Amino acid sequence: MDAFSAAAYDIIQTSIQDLRATVTGMDRAALNRAPALETNSIAVLVTHAVTSAKTLLDTALSGRMDRGHYMGTVRPAAFATRDADAATLLALLDELAQTAERLTSEGAHADYAAAVEYTGGESGPPRTRAWCLLHAVEHLREHVGHAQLTKQLLA
Repeated sequence: MDAFSAAAYDIIQTSIQDLRATVTGMDRAALNRAPALETNSIAVLVTHAVTSAKTLLDTALSGRMDRGHYMGTVRPAAFATRDADAATLLALLDELAQTAERLTSEGAHADYAAAVEYTGGESGPPRTRAWCLLHAVEHLREHVGHAQLTKQLLA
């Protein structure tokens, strides 16, 4: 595995562990409670963090993104999460771990300098595959912090 993919993989694995620690032991009501108006529950934060990271990782490795599907279907569904339990959220984190495993086999062969090809009819801003990998890591870490702070507020 190349150094770039290895570093991203390590940070993603740490993020998954941090989110697992945040979710573990919390009951359904706490996981789905937003601490204030205009904030998100831990269930929403984890669901969004996982689905966005998986999308960005896949884009970094494949070079293609169906932005319309993500923005019109996947992202809104994550923010509509209202009744998730710990087992459901931990299973999502398992899915992210499986997607991240692709970095160990495909990362060394990815042309990170290449531009992303948008499919499905909706284009986005010009991005490279490297940008998508860096954004996957950065965005995931941002929501790890959000989830940890939300848990502190709910305690």
